[in-house]
Amino acid sequence: MAYFSGQGEILLAKVDPVTFAVGSFRKIGNVPEFTIDMDSDQVDHNESTTGQRTKDFVLRRAKSMTLGGQIEDWSPENVSWATNGRIKQITGGAKTGKVSPASLAVGGIWALEGQNITGLTITDSDDPANTVDPADYTLDAAFGTVTMNDVAGYVMPLIAAYTDGDTEAVTFMTDDNQMYALRFQGINTVNQQKVLVELYRTLKNPTGSIPFINEEFGQISIAGEALADISKAVDGDFGLFGRMVYL
Repeated sequence: MAYFSGQGEILLAKVDPVTFAVGSFRKIGNVPEFTIDMDSDQVDHNESTTGQRTKDFVLRRAKSMTLGGQIEDWSPENVSWATNGRIKQITGGAKTGKVSPASLAVGGIWALEGQNITGLTITDSDDPANTVDPADYTLDAAFGTVTMNDVAGYVMPLIAAYTDGDTEAVTFMTDDNQMYALRFQGINTVNQQKVLVELYRTLKNPTGSIPFINEEFGQISIAGEALADISKAVDGDFGLFGRMVYL
C-alpha cells in the first residue's frame, strides 16, 4: 500500500487563447495547501421490472474538476493570477494643476495622483495665488498623500504641482479569461517517490480572499477550474483534464 503525504512546487504558464500554445513556466513559491476536486452531473436510472426499483444505470452528463489552495508568495505575478488581474507598469512624470478637495480642512488627507512624490509645490486659489508654507502640511512622499496642518489664510481649493515616480501595479479582476497550464512537481514524503500532476488548461475563478492585515504570514486563497483539452484523446496517455505521473 502506498500512502501519500505530498510536498512540492506549483508551476504556471500562460496558455495562448487563440493557438492554445503553452508559454514558459514559472514557480509560484511556497504553497502550503493545494487540492483538486472532482464532480459530475449525473442522471440515475431505476429499473421497473423487479418491484425493487433498483438503480441499474447512471448517465453522466457532465464532468468537472476544480482546484484550490493557498499561496504565500505575494509577487506581482502571483497577485495578478490570484485576483484575475493584470500587471501594469506606470510611468511617472511632471504633474501640474492638480486640485484638492474643496472641503480640505486641518487633519484632512489629500491623495495626490501618483506615488513617490518629489518637488511638491502647493498654491491656493487666491488671485494672485499664495504658496502654501510646507510647515502647513505633511507630505507622505511614498504614498502620495498630503495631510493639512493649517489652512488659515488660504483660499480653497489648493493646487499642486509635483513629479511622481514610476510604479508597478496589479489591476484587480480585469483578466478573467486568461488560461494557465499548471504543473505540480512533487514528492511523496512517505516513500520519497516523485510525482508530476499536470492540468492542461486552468481558469482562475474570481473568488478567494486576500488577507492584507494579519498577525502571521499572509496566505492568499485561490480557486479555479480545470478545463478539458479536447485535443487529447479520452483513452490516450494524457486524459482530457490532466494526469498524475509516477516517476
